[in-house]
Amino acid sequence: YSEEENTPASHFKDDISKKEKERRKNLIMEKQRIISKKLNKNKINNIYDCLITSYDPNSFSYNGVTNLLAPDDIDGKLTIYSKKEIKLGSIVKIKIVNSSEYDLEAEVID
Repeated sequence: YSEEENTPASHFKDDISKKEKERRKNLIMEKQRIISKKLNKNKINNIYDCLITSYDPNSFSYNGVTNLLAPDDIDGKLTIYSKKEIKLGSIVKIKIVNSSEYDLEAEVID
């Protein structure tokens, strides 16, 4: 719930303690982690088109976006590994090889 200005609810008394709000938030986030992890695990071995958006020299990997993450995944990170250099802005085929609660790892396929 978020208070919205100039609505009837904006005049409601906030009678929920901070501790209870935090408990509820943690409960929801734990449920979301479980759901997200299961959904991401189901993506392993699937192939997608991916737009390469950046390179990370520390991990020798690329970052990218794909319709795989749309429209509801705004927080997940897609890390892509390639044996060959990829030009930023290129669209490549990737195969998902690993997943976590929110992030995915992929390899470029020929």
